[in-house]
Formats: sequence, structure tokens, C-alpha cells
Amino acid sequence: MAKKKKVNPIFIILIVIAFFYFAGDKGYLGSVTPGAESLVGYTGDSTGSWSFYNESMYAQSFKIDESVTLTDASIKISTLAGEPADVQLAIRSSLEGNDLSVGYYSETTPQYLLRVIDVPMSQIALQPGTYYLIVMGTTGKPQMKFSLSNVYSNGMMHATGNGGASWVYYNNWDIYFEIWGIPSSGECTENWQCTAWSDCVDNAQTRACTDSNNCGTTNNKPIESQSCTSQGYCGGPPAECNQGTFYPNIATQSECESYGCTWNLGTPQDCASLRTQLGLDITAWISGSLSRSALGQSIQAWVDC
Repeated sequence: MAKKKKVNPIFIILIVIAFFYFAGDKGYLGSVTPGAESLVGYTGDSTGSWSFYNESMYAQSFKIDESVTLTDASIKISTLAGEPADVQLAIRSSLEGNDLSVGYYSETTPQYLLRVIDVPMSQIALQPGTYYLIVMGTTGKPQMKFSLSNVYSNGMMHATGNGGASWVYYNNWDIYFEIWGIPSSGECTENWQCTAWSDCVDNAQTRACTDSNNCGTTNNKPIESQSCTSQGYCGGPPAECNQGTFYPNIATQSECESYGCTWNLGTPQDCASLRTQLGLDITAWISGSLSRSALGQSIQAWVDC
């Protein structure tokens, strides 16, 4: 009977590695939104990698030349052996700005090899201009891949080690990245979000409205100021502000406060009524039916008037 030929275990390991490399590298790009196209991107030879530690983040600036709806972003990473990687991406209009769109990539098992991952992003309309792809490694110590050759001419790589408090730029480095989206032929639907109206001051109220779709137009922008009726009067404290010089002659909060007086909501106190009430409260306190603190409040109200 013929002997079974032994298979070299190293050969098996190489086959497994090759399978994960070629099959996995292609599969990670399978979730790009149908209909989306690569709007801008950069690829080249892998020449370096930096790991994520503490509050480190990396950023790549890029430019788009048309109005688009963002759908996905792709980056090239590797992972330290034995640790699954979680990565968060964000799109900003400036390094210190708010996140316009965010996306997350999470592994359940560690992938040891260099690969490109696609991260579906929260869809948002972007107008032509410069933006920043922000990359944050949340767990698993992923390594960000960079290129030192054929540097992407329409952007620059930045890095921070303090959570974005300060950034350093690198002229000769670029992240391997692609931004995916759907051209919108210049059409953008404004989506205005407004804060609550401010208090009525000097017969006016204000609020702030921002377009979450970042269209760059104000065709349907809601009003941010309106007239109102200020309900109040100028008086004490201090007590001298209760004189007739201030009420009813001063009718705006700003003028009242310029004299160091207080703009009180409601209507002014009737001092005669307060004096009558104080007499009743003193009688009640003497009879024991009113506490000393309540009497003190009645006295203070009369003094302020």
C-alpha cells in the first residue's frame, strides 16, 4: 500500500493567508451604496503605517467639484494580530468643525492583513469645496496606512494626539482613501433646523437656524428674528430703582439695566397694598399664626417697594 504523502504545514498556512488576502480584500468593498461612484480618492504603494493610541486621530483633506450625496468612504488599514478593530469615520468642513456625516466599521474577528474597508456613511448633501475625512480607531489598535509616493495633489494629511485640540499636517503623506457618492446635478434640498426662540428682550426675539444638508443656499431659510411684546417693568433691587424716575418712564430692559436696575417680569407691585399686607402679617405674627420667616419676606417686599 502506498504511503500517504505528508503535507507541509507551512504550505497550508500560506494557502490560508492567500485566501484571506485576496478574498477578503475584494469583499470589503461590497457594501458601497448601489448607484454611488467614486467621487474622489487616492491609492498608491503602501509605505508606512501609524497606530492609534489614546486620543490620536488622522485626517485627509479632499476636494469635490460637484454637488453630491455622500454615501460611503473607503480606507486602507491593518490590525495588530489578535485584536479585532473598530474604526469610526467622519466628514467635516474643517478640522475643528462638527461632524457632517459619520460611519462605523467593526470586526468580530481580527483580520491580520492589509485591506481596504468600506464604511457606509450617514447620507448628506455636499456642495463643491474642501472637506476632511477624519479617522478614529476606537478599539483593537488598528493601524492606519499611508503613502509617501505619488502624493494626492488635492489634499493633505493631518494628525492629532490630543483628541483634536491641535493638528499637525504632513506634506508628503496621504491616507489611502476613496469617497463615494451620488451626483445630484446641482440640486440640493435645504433642511433647516432652528433653536428655540430667545426671551423677549427690547420687544425682539432671536434664534439660530442651520441647514443640516449644507446646501449653501438660503431659499427656504426660516426667519431668525421677530418682534414681540416685552412684559415687565424697571424697578428694584436696588430699592432706589423703585422711584418714579425708573417706572414707568423706562420701558426697555437694556436701558433699565444700564442704570444698574432690575428688569422685573410681570407688573409692578402696588406699594400701598404691600403696606396693608404687612400690617396684617405683623398682627398674625404677634398672634402666633405666622412664622418669623414669612413675616421677614413681607417686610422685605415692602422695603423693596
